[in-house]
Amino acid sequence: MSLTHSTLIPFPESVPNCPLVSVILPVYQGEKTVLSAVHSVLNQTYTNLELIIINDGSTDGTLEQLMSIKSSRVSLIDQKNQGVSASRDNAFSKAKGEYIAFIDADDLWFPEKIETEMTTLKTYQDPVSLIYSWYYAVDEDGRLTNLSPTYRNKGNILDAIIHQESMMLPSTILMHRKIYETIGGFKAIPKDCELEDRPFFIKACKYFPAYPTEQRLVIYQQLMSGRCRSILKDYDRACYSEFRVLDAVRNDLSPTEIKELEKFHTKSLFYRFLMYGFTNEAKSLYKNLKENELIQEKKGILALASMKSGINILYAIRLVVQTFIKYLSYPWWHWRRSEIYQAV
Repeated sequence: MSLTHSTLIPFPESVPNCPLVSVILPVYQGEKTVLSAVHSVLNQTYTNLELIIINDGSTDGTLEQLMSIKSSRVSLIDQKNQGVSASRDNAFSKAKGEYIAFIDADDLWFPEKIETEMTTLKTYQDPVSLIYSWYYAVDEDGRLTNLSPTYRNKGNILDAIIHQESMMLPSTILMHRKIYETIGGFKAIPKDCELEDRPFFIKACKYFPAYPTEQRLVIYQQLMSGRCRSILKDYDRACYSEFRVLDAVRNDLSPTEIKELEKFHTKSLFYRFLMYGFTNEAKSLYKNLKENELIQEKKGILALASMKSGINILYAIRLVVQTFIKYLSYPWWHWRRSEIYQAV
């Protein structure tokens, strides 16, 4: 997907107290998508924001693309490759905003994303908190493949986020900068933790309240070539990555909470192995699970049936559902995502 530069819509003057929001965008080898992400930020209806872009040692045409951006609200940092965690921390050190938001280089925001989140913040009158939104998942061609669950947990949501991996993604949140400072940013997470977003948000929700906008405001590109799915090809790496999350939050959670988190991550990885066709890897984890716990969930029942029958039912269902969504939703989805494309 590509976007043309568009006219910025001013934030309504009737809304008082519009604090500065610092948007952090790390990018590595993102020449095909980064300008779309940038313009979806610059086209926000909430205009009191700055965008800090970190080019993390890209060797493709990313830097050339970024150099073409002409906006006083954009700061560009070009650095040697340090990884996404260090990139976010480096950007935060330059951020001036009272509130912080992230966007990945292959994701997109609907124009009302930040305004809606700031309105939600005002509604709950809890300024030092974290706001999260729902998302649409798309493939590499921008076709809709999945919808995020509609989580509505609010306030102390630690238990909810321990049991839900897709509750928060970097591109779907906005938070007070004190939260980032309190948990120590991403440098507080082990460098070899490949799922660094997960412990970051668990830590945030341990110490601060969170509230949902209850709206889908983000387009999230979900690819098999992405890090979270590509690691499924390596059983040992996948297991290590999953359980490194536990090590990252062990000092923040109680022994009971750690036990629950470990149980959830084992089960979640088992499901993902099945859903993406890695049946043998799923069998290796199956022995660590209890059947009476699996049958308490719809997905668990299907996973158990897959193990008993030798037919990967979860994988087949995922393919059918995503194909159904991809093609039957096309006219509506073409209209829905066109809201991002506001041509001059």
